[in-house]
Amino acid sequence: MDFGFDTNQAPSRNFELVKPGFYPAQIDSAEMVVGKKEATGEMLKVCFELLPESGYSGRKFWRYLCINHQSEQTREIARDQVRSICHSIGRPGASRADELLGGQLQVKVVTKEEVRDGVSQPVNDVTGFKALASATTTTPAAKAAAPAAAPQQAKKPWAR
Repeated sequence: MDFGFDTNQAPSRNFELVKPGFYPAQIDSAEMVVGKKEATGEMLKVCFELLPESGYSGRKFWRYLCINHQSEQTREIARDQVRSICHSIGRPGASRADELLGGQLQVKVVTKEEVRDGVSQPVNDVTGFKALASATTTTPAAKAAAPAAAPQQAKKPWAR
């Protein structure tokens, strides 16, 4: 059975790395899944899609939060991140994955090194969350476009 399309004509999706910073995003999907290893337990799998104003419209990032892991430290970290997501989208009382859907927030994108097929390469990851309304836009593009602040004159020690 063939693919049903010409691979020579298929569009190429070359994903450049997203520059580190906070970007507006929406929760595209969220579901509880069971980890492949017994120790992993239940995880909240969340997909964040960057919004058009991010400059990287449609880019997606996934987080797997091990909220029922056998390691107490892993559980605490995951639960803290879930709490942060819920508060950032204005739904602090959320208790189910489906309650997160459509929530908008800012996600902190970082670049880290990851080994894939024995080769170390830079990849993006999402490591933090904050509300859209509580944050000024801090995307690298917005920083470059912002006018430079006028230097402030230092007051003389005797001036009041």
